[in-house]
Amino acid sequence: MHTAPGAPRLATTGRPPWRRVLPVALLGALFAAIVVADGVGLPGKIDATAPYVVGYHTGIHEALQARGIPIADNLSRYGYDGQWFLGQANDPLLLTDLPNTFDTPRYRSIRVLMPALGWLLAAGQPAATPYSLLVLQILAVALGCAACGRLVSAFGRSPWWGLVFAVIPGIWVGVAYGTAEPLGVALAMLGLSLMMDRRYAWAGLAFAGAGLTKETYIAFAVGAAIYLAIDSTVRGTPWLRQAAALVVPGAVSLVSWWAYVELSLPPDQNYGVPSRFSGPFGGWFWL
Repeated sequence: MHTAPGAPRLATTGRPPWRRVLPVALLGALFAAIVVADGVGLPGKIDATAPYVVGYHTGIHEALQARGIPIADNLSRYGYDGQWFLGQANDPLLLTDLPNTFDTPRYRSIRVLMPALGWLLAAGQPAATPYSLLVLQILAVALGCAACGRLVSAFGRSPWWGLVFAVIPGIWVGVAYGTAEPLGVALAMLGLSLMMDRRYAWAGLAFAGAGLTKETYIAFAVGAAIYLAIDSTVRGTPWLRQAAALVVPGAVSLVSWWAYVELSLPPDQNYGVPSRFSGPFGGWFWL
């Protein structure tokens, strides 16, 4: 089989068109919908904010309640990470004082894509954001299953193996608790699938989305670029432009958003001491 210069060699068969993996996506979405339904209390009384496990130690519960989001029945002391995404979905551009109720505003606010998409799906209506973020989780699992189905098909496996995406522990826990892992990994899988299609510019945009969802996922773009460089070097074909297309969009978008966050919010507190530099990955060392 002829391989175009700079194209990955790993794939031994063609990727199916996206319409062929639609059943895989729908079944994955059904699984995610069941997890979401259980989290909000169906078939009993619906509480759309329950999955986010909002805490009261920072005052975020009061800020959300003031915006018409009913969370009084499911408060815990510290809550879980989903509460920060719910909070930022009501102020994705950090224009109000709501981010000041995050435990580490700069660190949390770097992960902007999921809250921004939730805000768009909710048409900017605060009361709708708990629902829009849950819908986004379902769509993310559908996308992840479809992208994985296409990837495994490239190696001669059935696209139905893409359903493994939906049962990865980190994915269904993310769906259950309203965190960013499902969307971030789904976009990373989309980037890999598009890379295998040799659509490097679109793959780079998908990887950029993954990095803006959770900054650690920029590693997928770096890994894909390293593979492409090694594979192309072995074959003696150009690779720099393609590799740059995979990495540059994510690097530029992440650094640009990080700079915006740094300028918009006061320093985070590191054990009570202001941190002058609260860039990506910083929370790993002290959260």
